[in-house]
Amino acid sequence: MNPELRPSSKSKKTGSTLYVEMKDLPPQSVIRKDDIEVYLRHTVYSLKINKLVNKFMSAQKWVPLTNRFEIFEQAVKGYF
Repeated sequence: MNPELRPSSKSKKTGSTLYVEMKDLPPQSVIRKDDIEVYLRHTVYSLKINKLVNKFMSAQKWVPLTNRFEIFEQAVKGYF
C-alpha cells in the first residue's frame, strides 16, 4: 500500500488536524472483536497468575506493624 494513500494527519486543503480518510481504502487501525478478546484473555491470565504474589506482597507490607505494640512496650520497659 502506498504511504500517500493512507490517512494523513493534516488536510491539504484546510490545514486542520483532523484525519482525512479515503473511503475506498480499508481502515488501518480498527479494533476488532477478537483483539478485545485477546486483550481480556491476556489481562485475566496475568491477574490470575499474579494473584498469589500480590496477596503475599500486600501481607508483607504490614509485617513491620504487626508487633509494634510489643516492641514499644519493650522499649518503654528498657528505658525506665
